[in-house]
Amino acid sequence: MIIFQKIAILGMGFMGASLAASVRRFGPPGVDLRGYDPLYGRSAWSLSAGIVDHVFSTIRETVQDADLIVCAAPVDQIVSTLLEASQHAKRGAVFTDMGSTRERIETTLGKKIPPGICHAGSHPMAGSEKTGPETNKDILFVGKWVFLTPGTASQRTLDSLGDFWKQLGAKVSRIGAKEHDSIVAYTSHLPHLAAFALTQSLPPKWEEFVAGGFRDTTRIASGLSEIWAPIFDTNRQSVLEALDQYLLNLQQWRSALGAAGTLEIERLIQKANESRNRLN
Repeated sequence: MIIFQKIAILGMGFMGASLAASVRRFGPPGVDLRGYDPLYGRSAWSLSAGIVDHVFSTIRETVQDADLIVCAAPVDQIVSTLLEASQHAKRGAVFTDMGSTRERIETTLGKKIPPGICHAGSHPMAGSEKTGPETNKDILFVGKWVFLTPGTASQRTLDSLGDFWKQLGAKVSRIGAKEHDSIVAYTSHLPHLAAFALTQSLPPKWEEFVAGGFRDTTRIASGLSEIWAPIFDTNRQSVLEALDQYLLNLQQWRSALGAAGTLEIERLIQKANESRNRLN
């Protein structure tokens, strides 16, 4: 098993800071944590809060001698960030990223990353609509799934990455990049799209009257465009497939509401209840 004693985290927003805080809480003693963010204030905050040991103003400085390099940047910045890091990392360093789309990232890296660089995806099914390091959660990954996608990694490397995430309390599933993107289109990306659309459907003159149900249903519509637009773009086909299925379901509701009586409405609600109860 590979031991990660020096860990570099590239991107110190909510996810990167939560990773650092989780390693600090659950990881082995003596781990050297380094942080980098193009917004240096995020790195500085993480250092002052004690969740990293060192911060740097360049990727080159951050990754030197690191055993594990984790990219927690937005999905449209992951490839460029890891390619730059690959020019300065030591031989044998393990690269991973927390991107919520996999196929385009891994296809591009597979073509461009230098020979001998080992990369795998590590996507935690955990997150928040918040973005700053000060909102981090050191228990963010406890009980949550982390999808490991193979990239160019060996079996031994995947075993070590899996053990790393399990130490932080996560459950690990190994899966191919294409299947991963299909799963998250339904379980994460479509719900965000629906929340964005539902929020847009509310007439502004009635905003003061919204109740808890609307607020709960649309909480994730606070997600930032600079994060979510690239996610939708890089998983466009899978999201379109999920959206088409959702539109078919909405059409069933439209037909039921347009017909006389309530039997079909009751049936749709009961079917939804059954589906939701299976998630508990």
